[in-house]
Amino acid sequence: MEITETIDSPPLGSITLVTAPDIVDNDNISFCLINFKKENQDKFADLLNDYMPADDLTVYVANSTEDPHFTIEWLTNAIEKSKTVILQSKNNFKVFKNKTTINLEELFDEHI
Repeated sequence: MEITETIDSPPLGSITLVTAPDIVDNDNISFCLINFKKENQDKFADLLNDYMPADDLTVYVANSTEDPHFTIEWLTNAIEKSKTVILQSKNNFKVFKNKTTINLEELFDEHI
């Protein structure tokens, strides 16, 4: 006799990455990452997987030096669509608009 056990796991959410010139209209929790280095984009994705695995998320990635489609108009629209805006400066991160329940500045200080 074989006994099998079924483990119900919560459904995983999705992440929609958006770069210039695109903008999406949805009701997802949304972030705008400004001038993130590639390694910190990956770390941010890991944090989302750890802290928000079941949520549907939209992440706008804005890089003024590497994206030929980047414009101030697009950035303004991406910020308007985002619940949370995070800027990576030379030495740290600054959260400008935060409508999530997680203290992101504390998380970044600990993990990035």
